[in-house]
Amino acid sequence: MEKTIIIVEDSSKVTFGGGQRGTIDIIESLIDHFDIVLFDCSNSSIFQKKISKYQIEKRYLKCYGKLVGGDKSSFSVGKLELLLFPILTLWNIYILRKFAKKNTIFYTSNKKHLLLLYILKKMFGIEYIFHSRTFIDRDSIYSKLMKPPLQNAKSVIAVSDFIRSNLEFVQPKLIYDALNFDERFFNYHIPKQIGKTIIIATVSELLKLKGIEYFIQSYQYLPKSILEQYTIKYYIYGEGKERDYLMRLSKDNPNIEFRGFQENIYQEYIETIDIVVVPSIVPEAFGRTSIEGAFFGVVPIVSNIGAQKELISQIDTNLLFENKNPKDIALKIEYAIRNYELLSKLSMEFSNQFLFDKFRKEILEVFESV
Repeated sequence: MEKTIIIVEDSSKVTFGGGQRGTIDIIESLIDHFDIVLFDCSNSSIFQKKISKYQIEKRYLKCYGKLVGGDKSSFSVGKLELLLFPILTLWNIYILRKFAKKNTIFYTSNKKHLLLLYILKKMFGIEYIFHSRTFIDRDSIYSKLMKPPLQNAKSVIAVSDFIRSNLEFVQPKLIYDALNFDERFFNYHIPKQIGKTIIIATVSELLKLKGIEYFIQSYQYLPKSILEQYTIKYYIYGEGKERDYLMRLSKDNPNIEFRGFQENIYQEYIETIDIVVVPSIVPEAFGRTSIEGAFFGVVPIVSNIGAQKELISQIDTNLLFENKNPKDIALKIEYAIRNYELLSKLSMEFSNQFLFDKFRKEILEVFESV
């Protein structure tokens, strides 16, 4: 009997993030080998629009979700959500129980849904796979609560060695997230060259934890020699509740532009962006933005924490800057400009280890072993 994979997602709380991109890659990896049923908390998100091309069954869970902003991440839990969580969990168990069959495997990368799948396993004996895409503070109460669900998972996948080493209760399998591009994009998998105008960008939701303010502040520290030789522009891609604050912070600098959410950011990497900066002030689980940019020869510069440090240090450790330090960001931008052609080539070559075929093979091995 063919296995059925039930993917449990929540696309209601973020515009479109790396976790949802990863779920799409999971669907594409499995769709030719298993029946897939997707449960989501939204039927109108960007994620839902992007998966509409796949012939899979879609159903919906009851969740309390809203787009996040300010200093909160998409995996933050509000007070009302915490209050409603037991009720919603019971309701979602009722919804999912009819799919709890012996040939079923549940999958989620959502920590709140992990608890739901743990309860389902205890009730019906159905195995689940957890894909760890976020950092869990070992000293937090939340970490202690996650111990039983993690230990009872049939398999745990970590998206970086940083995440793998953080999960002390289990031995996760390391599978880096994939770069899953249409074939046409491989025509642009080549090193770039810079001209007289250099576009330096951030690509993220405009949240406090993304550190965009330090990127904006770094402009004032760019060396005079660079500003005399080139026209430097900062482009800030994304939306979020920090937008107004960030716009006020940059209002006196005409070279800083807010470009909003770009659904086709790949085209921006190809046509517009020369350097992508990831100034996150908290550890990234993977750092998809920098890897995607690198594929197109865009040079990544990242804060020296988390998986962003783990990965980009493989290109050049001089592309890492001290966390929350706008002066150091400016220094690393200067270094990237001065050595651009070599760094663009190294970045592009570095990205080859994340191509989709390798990811699909490793993911299939995990699911077929359950």
